[in-house]
Amino acid sequence: MRTRTILLLSTAILILMAAYLSRDRSEPAPTEPPAAVTPVPETIPSEPPVPSSLGEHVPPFHADAASARPYPRILPAEQFRAYPAAARAYRVAAAMPDVLAQLPCYCWCVKFGHGSLLDCFASPHGAG
Repeated sequence: MRTRTILLLSTAILILMAAYLSRDRSEPAPTEPPAAVTPVPETIPSEPPVPSSLGEHVPPFHADAASARPYPRILPAEQFRAYPAAARAYRVAAAMPDVLAQLPCYCWCVKFGHGSLLDCFASPHGAG
C-alpha cells in the first residue's frame, strides 16, 4: 500500500512538472507600440537646448572654452581611490577642463544648474 501511494505521488509530481515545463513562456505581443518618451530637460534660460541633427535636444554646453571661465574647482581624484574608473575620470577632467566645458552632459544635470559636462566634476556627481 505504501509503495502504491509513493508511486501515485511520484507520477502526479512528474505530470505537474511536465505541464509546468511545457507551458508557453513567451510574452504576449503588445497591442500597440509604446510611445517614445523624450525627456524634457529644464534649461538654463541663457542657453536653450540646441536641436541636434536627429531632432533631439542637446543639453547646455559652452560654445568655447573662454565662455566657461572661471572653471569650477574639480574634486581631487584621490577622493575616489576606491573607484579607479571614477578617479581616472576626475584626473581627465582636471587635465582638460577646456574640452569638458564644451561637451554637454546627457544625465540632464542642467536641473542642478550645470552648464556643461565639466560642472559634473565639481562634485561627486561625476562619479555616479
